[in-house]
Amino acid sequence: MAFPATNSSQAVALEKAQELAGLIKERSTNYVSAMQADDVSANVVLEIYRQCINANEEFNEIKATPGIAAYAQEQFEDIGLDIVAEFNTMIAAIDSVVSWISTNFPDDGTYILKDILTPTGVSVRTFTPGQTAGLRDALTALIATID
Repeated sequence: MAFPATNSSQAVALEKAQELAGLIKERSTNYVSAMQADDVSANVVLEIYRQCINANEEFNEIKATPGIAAYAQEQFEDIGLDIVAEFNTMIAAIDSVVSWISTNFPDDGTYILKDILTPTGVSVRTFTPGQTAGLRDALTALIATID
């Protein structure tokens, strides 16, 4: 038998999931802090939206990795760990963030209303802390799904 120079697909997938989850938790924490303290640009809200959609795609792909559930139990030495259920909980929380933004971002029925043309250029919509309270709640719930 030759020396195994590469990690198993489960190892790579689990490591990728942990890195992404850590990044999401860090970013979400920073977004919540920023939105509590001050107005936030619509561009930031849309960045959160994009990040969540991309994360969901990655998490759904990772959780479908053959053998990932048993591998995670082995790695964390926890036979009761249901990593797929944990993925599903995290994905549901991400979906809640996406849903809040989709539902609450101003639109005209077709297009989002993000910018306004002014005599001096383009002005980007901002949201007050009061307007982002629901988004902060959704992000806080997402943070709670990540250890």
